[in-house]
Amino acid sequence: MDLKQEIVNILLEAKDEIISNIDTEGIRASGKTQKSLKVVEYENGVQLVGGGGDAAPIETLQYGRKAGKVPKGFTEIIVKWMEDKSINVKQVPYKRKPSANWQPKYTVDERSKRIAAASISNHIKNFGTLRYTNNNLNVYTPVVEKVKEKVGKIVLASIKEALK
Repeated sequence: MDLKQEIVNILLEAKDEIISNIDTEGIRASGKTQKSLKVVEYENGVQLVGGGGDAAPIETLQYGRKAGKVPKGFTEIIVKWMEDKSINVKQVPYKRKPSANWQPKYTVDERSKRIAAASISNHIKNFGTLRYTNNNLNVYTPVVEKVKEKVGKIVLASIKEALK
């Protein structure tokens, strides 16, 4: 087996371990971030990548989100997250009664979820997530350390072999 293939195998193991850690730590929401993890081979190298598209950046699973600017449509992202996590919210009925002049835009359930999501979104914007203040370093940090150690050993062995 050549050096590149050995590294690919190490990264595939790392990918599986990160996915397992996400599940073990109980931080899976939709599973999009886990599904986004992939090993990409280049002409002169190989890389484990994840996040992007509609998946959260992998860093947010370990380090959370700091306070500040949030993405456009963040309330809708939070609504989707709440649905993925099966989070129920207190129902907030309309005070106004539907009539010929006014019809509600959302059902009571949709409205209630949007109110809660807007509140969560605003809190994250102003204060960040709880994980930002209490990092969970068990998601990928130990895996990265193992990968560095394994790759270092096989590269060293390869160099020693080449020098013989």
